Amino acid sequence: MSALRTPIPITATSTMAADSTPLCTVAGEIDIRSVDALRTALAGTLREGATVIVDLSGVTFFGTPGLRALIDARVWAAQHDCTLWIVGSPCVKRLLEVMDLADDFGILH
Repeated sequence: MSALRTPIPITATSTMAADSTPLCTVAGEIDIRSVDALRTALAGTLREGATVIVDLSGVTFFGTPGLRALIDARVWAAQHDCTLWIVGSPCVKRLLEVMDLADDFGILH
C-alpha cells in the first residue's frame, strides 16, 4: 500500500488591492481537501456591483473542485452585477481550456 503524499497547504486571503478593488489571492493545491478555503475566500471577496480579481497565479494544482468553486462564483457574480477577473497559473488556465471554459471567464495575463 502506498502512502498518500501530503498536499501543499493552501493559503487563501480576501483583501483590497491598492485601488480598492476586491482581491482574492490563493496559492497551493486546490483539491477536495482544500476547496473550502477557496470557497470561503471567494465568498469574502465577492461584492455586488464590484469588479473582483481572483489571483490564482500561485496555485500549483487545480482540480475539478476548484473549477466548480470558480463556476459557482461566476454564477453569483452574474446574478449580482459583479465582474470577475481571473489571474491563473498554468494549471488553472489549462483546466479552463480543457473544459472549454476559458472564454467564460475574464482572464488577466
